[in-house]
Amino acid sequence: MNRYVLLILLVGSLLLSAGCDATESGNTEGSATTATAAPTAAPSDSAAPAPTSSPAPAPEPKKPEPALEDPTGGTMPMEFKGLQELLAKASPDREPKNPQLNQFSNPSRGLRWLARYDDNVQVRRFALHALGLYPTKENAGVLLAVANDKKSPSAVRASALRGMGRYDLEQAPMAALKEKVIEAAKSKDVVIAAGAVDAMHGMVTALSILEDMSKDPKVAPEVKAAAKRALGPQLDNDDLSGPGD
Repeated sequence: MNRYVLLILLVGSLLLSAGCDATESGNTEGSATTATAAPTAAPSDSAAPAPTSSPAPAPEPKKPEPALEDPTGGTMPMEFKGLQELLAKASPDREPKNPQLNQFSNPSRGLRWLARYDDNVQVRRFALHALGLYPTKENAGVLLAVANDKKSPSAVRASALRGMGRYDLEQAPMAALKEKVIEAAKSKDVVIAAGAVDAMHGMVTALSILEDMSKDPKVAPEVKAAAKRALGPQLDNDDLSGPGD
């Protein structure tokens, strides 16, 4: 009897010991599995960059506004009215200068129209002379056209020549104007010739012509007087009234 009891106790003790070992083994494996299954992901060097917005397209260059074409003939545009009134009040000793003319928008444009089409001869003459204050290709073209216009009064053509005289006629771009001035100085029309000679003021290449004219007894008194003026010091105002007025 006692032998059976001891045997039972021994078997029970062995079973209990085996159960504890199995529990510890299960806990160890579980911990290892957990440690293996839960590694943290290492950062990747090849991660895609954050998307960036597309650069804004460059603005298109602003196109220059086309130049206004000069109106031709007909009724005077109202935009030239103030300029016309200024020239109508002018006189040889009260000639409009740049500060007065520049009060108007694009004065050259108005002067070109008045120089060619105004009904008042005096307005045309002062407009032509004032164009000499703005040496541009367009203004030079109007001066040359009026100087060549045989339908215009001699006094108007003379003022066109005097307007040319305000440019530097020794410069290459002014060659056509210089040629016209030298040609017109030989005109049989005293009014035109005097205007051309006035325009020679400051022309180094015309000094010999002026000196000869100032001494030649055959030269008309009006032209001789113009030659002496051209040989003299620079004047602020040319003689706009001119001979024959």
